[in-house]
Amino acid sequence: MADSLRKPLMLLGLSFCLISVVRGQTVVLNTSFEEFAPGSIHQQDDWLVEEGQALISDSSRFVHSGSQGLFFQASNEKLVVRYIPFAAADSGISGVVYLDVWVRIEQLETKDFAINGYDLYGGSQKRAFVLEFDTPSGTEGKFQVYDGSSKVVVQNYQLGQWHRISARVDYQRGIYQVIFDQSEAVTVNFRENYTPSRPDARKEFHELRFNLGYDGAVGTVAAAIDDLYIGTDPIPDVTFPPTEVYYTIQVEQPAVGRITLDPDQEQYLEGTWVTATLELPEGYINLGWTGDLSGTELVKEFQVFKDMVIGAEVGIDSLNPPPRYRVEVIQPDTGRITLDPPGGEYYAHTTVTATLELPPGFINLGWTGDLSGTELEKTFVVLKDMTIGAVVVEDTTPPMVYTVRTAEELKSVLRGELRPGDIVEVEDGVYDTGGGITIEASGTETKPIIIRAKNIGLAELTGKTYFTFRKSSYIILEGFKFTSNVYTAVKLEACHHIRITRNIFQLDETGRESSKWIVVGGYYADPSLLSHHNRIDHNIFRDKQTLGNFITIDGGDVVSQHDRIDHNYFYNIGPRAENEKEAIRVGWSELSLTDGYTVIEYNLFERCDGDPEIVSIKSSKDTVRYNTFRASQGSLTLRHGNGSVVYGNFFLGEGREGTGGVRVYAKDHKIYNNYFEGLTGSVWDAAITLTNGDTDEGSLSAHWRVQNVLIAHNTLVNNYSNIEIGYARSDNSWKKEPRNVQIINNLVVAGELTNRDLITIYTEPTDFVWAGNIMYPKTGYGLGITADPAEIFVADPLLEENNGLWVLSAQSPAVDAGSSLNFSIMEDFQGQPRDALPDVGADELSSAPVLRRPLQPEDVGPFASDSISTSVEVRSHRPAQTVLKGFPNPFITSTVLAFSLPERSQITLFVYDMLGREVARLYDGELEAGSYRLVWQPEDELASGIYLVVLTTDRGTAAYKLALIR
Repeated sequence: MADSLRKPLMLLGLSFCLISVVRGQTVVLNTSFEEFAPGSIHQQDDWLVEEGQALISDSSRFVHSGSQGLFFQASNEKLVVRYIPFAAADSGISGVVYLDVWVRIEQLETKDFAINGYDLYGGSQKRAFVLEFDTPSGTEGKFQVYDGSSKVVVQNYQLGQWHRISARVDYQRGIYQVIFDQSEAVTVNFRENYTPSRPDARKEFHELRFNLGYDGAVGTVAAAIDDLYIGTDPIPDVTFPPTEVYYTIQVEQPAVGRITLDPDQEQYLEGTWVTATLELPEGYINLGWTGDLSGTELVKEFQVFKDMVIGAEVGIDSLNPPPRYRVEVIQPDTGRITLDPPGGEYYAHTTVTATLELPPGFINLGWTGDLSGTELEKTFVVLKDMTIGAVVVEDTTPPMVYTVRTAEELKSVLRGELRPGDIVEVEDGVYDTGGGITIEASGTETKPIIIRAKNIGLAELTGKTYFTFRKSSYIILEGFKFTSNVYTAVKLEACHHIRITRNIFQLDETGRESSKWIVVGGYYADPSLLSHHNRIDHNIFRDKQTLGNFITIDGGDVVSQHDRIDHNYFYNIGPRAENEKEAIRVGWSELSLTDGYTVIEYNLFERCDGDPEIVSIKSSKDTVRYNTFRASQGSLTLRHGNGSVVYGNFFLGEGREGTGGVRVYAKDHKIYNNYFEGLTGSVWDAAITLTNGDTDEGSLSAHWRVQNVLIAHNTLVNNYSNIEIGYARSDNSWKKEPRNVQIINNLVVAGELTNRDLITIYTEPTDFVWAGNIMYPKTGYGLGITADPAEIFVADPLLEENNGLWVLSAQSPAVDAGSSLNFSIMEDFQGQPRDALPDVGADELSSAPVLRRPLQPEDVGPFASDSISTSVEVRSHRPAQTVLKGFPNPFITSTVLAFSLPERSQITLFVYDMLGREVARLYDGELEAGSYRLVWQPEDELASGIYLVVLTTDRGTAAYKLALIR
């Protein structure tokens, strides 16, 4: 057994000399349980039964000697029985402690039966020894002990028979010896290697604990013990062989000089004398040995009684200092050389590291001057004046194209040395890498590294696959389908110019309480390293059930900056949680006063019901624009931070319960050119919500007062609750009313859902400015406040419906009726220019082309174009061109094909595979001008793949790719 022991190594001697008896011996327990009352042993003397049963029994099966024994029983439950002679606050016994006990296992299922020795001092619970009967096979099982975390089998045991265990536990050396049924002794290390939380750093015995391997284990056991002895007096009829213990000495060399050992060995027998010698160049002195040695002498003798670490602090001899030399650095044209330690002038024998920092795409052709080699980091010893430089050239190595067909190939390539311009293309298939892949490569602006699926959505990353990009830049991750069961699928740590594009994220959250699918943040080892200028675009995020976000923007010392989230489809997050389930979270409370400059634009949020805050902005100076929130329960919330802008968004509730608009906290925000329709939320989720706050400053996690906010040129149509101001919570605990808010040129029109006043005031705000607004309450209701016509003009705005939106007619009183602003708004919510006399509301009556409209699934996600083509003649119901789209895309069972005809035409609508073979003939005939939708549900036998839908009209042909995923 000794040959298998790890450091420190114990060698069993063959002699049988008895252990010497020392004074001060202690008998902790010596019993055959005759003195205990029958029944549970709980609270008899120092015994506690926390789980299962431990009974004093006179049954002959459970008695080894005398008339009583201790019987343990658990039936598909936990077993935890503790004998605690020494409390955690008291000193236990140390040195060498002996244990002797007879054990009989009657039944043992599922788990093991373990006898554990614990050190409890200071509240810790550390196991010194573990003696364990494992689950038997038939009538025989293995008795084993723990050597650290490894199990060592000692002997077999038999069910229904008594077995004797004798142990010698050496708390000074951290080892214990075990003899089973008088067999050969086995010597092993303590179960846990620990430093005691005692002033004298002494390991001690406090408790004997019986369980099923660990306290939380559930199983079935029937076992008995008898004739139990614990003490420092050796066991009379048991002889343990002497042990030889070996230790190591770790030498930490000083920056100047060298430590040598005599003898110099890998391991040292306990008690060995060793001489440590510190050799120093002239001009240096020993300021003191470190680690397990002390003193300032150059030669130190000591004995080894434990694993040791030794070093020395070396300093300058002030009476005879060494000479000083200069290291001159000639900087290359590209990159930069730094020295550690810095300074440029050093004492002789100083060790210096020169580091050449290079941008991606450049290499070190060679150090110059007094250094040589091509490595980026060079360590040298200063013995003279030196000049160093480096020749840096552009890396002209041709980019590689890697074709990946297996998970192992994917891991190998991504963990290898990727260079600017390299392309990693993953074939169609299912890939489980079994864990994360960390990528630390970088491309350049003109030569990005591309990691892509060969066909969008057909390379599926599953199982435990995830990516971590660390201190990387200019990488494109494109076209994958993520169905992994992981906490985070893609994480950016201190990265910039990473693009995550045209992927499908539909993670498996089985067994998880929370997950954050994409996280953009800093680097844990250096919070000063930040992420910035990353883009997440044209992806699908769908079907999230647990806490956490689809996208989380975090940071280090400050929030990640200048990131862009655009053209994504966020679909189906729920059920509702009170917090921590936003579709997107930008920043967090502790970073909220740092500027993020994040842009969230052209995204479609549909049925995002997970959190009261669909998008939660928790940093400053962010932009949320041109997004569509459709039938989503909750609101876009400026939760923390200042100076953000929200404009050009469509909030379409479609009458669904709990749908909201914009909720605002803190200061200096601008909310304009937004369109709100069919929203049913109130209180927290009105179309525009300005609650009270609970502070003006201080706690960054509090709700800061709303102040200095502009709300202008918004259109609100047929919402249950339109504008709510000053809600103070149900307990009226928020006392900081909104103040200095401008509500100007907004158009509010009641509809079927609006069974209340248009404005609700809970707490009277301070220094509010109302100007140029037009509002039209429902019959029987009013504005909700008193206002003169210059503030709110009550009139029917004469709206007309166009392409599903309520916009101004030529006869509307809102035309040219806007008040002047001290803020320039150059266009309306559809991208049409505003003139010198702006119209009230989000719309500007114009004949200019409409550039923006509510987004549909075909406008976003992996198969949408980079820009949304929305240019149509204003107010026209007839499309200006033939348009063909499909959604959802990719799809599993069916997809909707949408197309528009500008004029009456003969059409065919056929589907082909990528080899040009006809798969389906969906329509062949004549249609009038207009917009059409058709459902394609492929036959079950049609395989996964890319298919081409071709629409032929009198004007020509339009084609569209669809991905079928089975």
